[in-house]
Amino acid sequence: IKGIVDSWTFSNLDSYFEENPSILRKILQKAETAKRARDAAKKARDLTRRKTGLESAILPGKLADCTNEDPTQTELFIVEGDSAGGSAKQGRDRNNQAILPLKGKILNVEKARLDRILSNEEIKSLIAAIGTGIGEEFNVNKARYHKIIIMTDADVDGAHIRTLLLTFFFRYMCDLIEHGYLYIAQPPLYKAKIGKKEQYLKDDKALKQFLFDWAREQTSLGINGSELDQKTWHQFLRDIQQYDELLTQTSPRFRVSYDQCHALINSMRNNPWHNTENLDDLIAKLRKSFPNYTITLDEPKLDVELEEGAETPLPSSITFKVRNTEWKVPLAFFSAPEIQELVKRTELLKPLEQSWRLQITGKDRFLDGAGIKHLITGISSISKPYMNIQRYKGLGEMNPDQLWETSMDSKTRTILKVTIEDALEADHWFTTLMGDDVQGRKNYIEQYGQFVKNLDV
Repeated sequence: IKGIVDSWTFSNLDSYFEENPSILRKILQKAETAKRARDAAKKARDLTRRKTGLESAILPGKLADCTNEDPTQTELFIVEGDSAGGSAKQGRDRNNQAILPLKGKILNVEKARLDRILSNEEIKSLIAAIGTGIGEEFNVNKARYHKIIIMTDADVDGAHIRTLLLTFFFRYMCDLIEHGYLYIAQPPLYKAKIGKKEQYLKDDKALKQFLFDWAREQTSLGINGSELDQKTWHQFLRDIQQYDELLTQTSPRFRVSYDQCHALINSMRNNPWHNTENLDDLIAKLRKSFPNYTITLDEPKLDVELEEGAETPLPSSITFKVRNTEWKVPLAFFSAPEIQELVKRTELLKPLEQSWRLQITGKDRFLDGAGIKHLITGISSISKPYMNIQRYKGLGEMNPDQLWETSMDSKTRTILKVTIEDALEADHWFTTLMGDDVQGRKNYIEQYGQFVKNLDV
């Protein structure tokens, strides 16, 4: 009977598939998908095996493991490149710090199937080192380290690698984030050296603080040929620093650059406008301050047609255009409390709009100029002959003892814990920026591209 049934089934299926090839393709696709899933599950099971005395060979060869086997006390540093990995291995505490160097950029898991992800050597090394497995086999209780620290270079490539790793952890090991096991190292971006004294500086803000502190100790200022007393000059320095910090924080909120925001603040100080006045007055005052620009109110965008007799909504922004350059300023900018605060601060600094001379105390070096912004940049430029500022582009540039002191020693380092405040929002941005949403990325670049600081072309 079996032979008769097989023959009849084969004959009829053969005829049916000849008449319906699309259905046959769907069946084959499902079979192929099922095979990939089985292969991926097998790989995941293989990667969940724990290290024992007999199984130590399953851990990735480039992992420099620690001697302590208590996960609550151990740390895994995921390091970019063999050069930085070598420095980290030499500088670490072998008792509780493990080092896993990754070669190049890992696979973007947002665009890949699980079977392809588990075929990537760097990701396989990562999964094997952490010990939790992946997919259905994932078990956060098997984590071999309760601090997993991403440590990449402070350049564009380092930021990209960090983002790829965060995408992987968010999509496939989210429980590690939920349990507070994932961190990002904060190696210093600069090393400042004056004579024999060295100081590591975390970021641009720390560098500016260092320069202002130096200016407070080493410089004096004269306005219109008259030197300020030390107390007045130090107060000016504090006011300038506060203005610079507030301007740096505020300009991105309104999607204008630092320089554009500064120019607008000066315009509002010289030609004040209040929200009780009409918009034509605002445009007239802006044109007075920016004579070379074509300044226009943007027409409001209407999603639906207005009913007869309904009021036309107000414009939402103003466009500034000169030659091929164009930028927009939201109307909310001109009445925002933080902008009004910046205008008040420029009033305090108004004397600096006159001619000034920045002089290094006891030296012949000086800088002449006028304006707040020129003085901020002048403090940096006048100090260059007297200090050496080294910018670390790669962790491999640091000696092992420097890397230990600045990024790995738990007593002196700074690390950021990765948390998820809004899972839906995080999911949206990972999908938009790392997935196949090309239009979403284009919109994001058009909206925020003007604020880019490090562009890799």
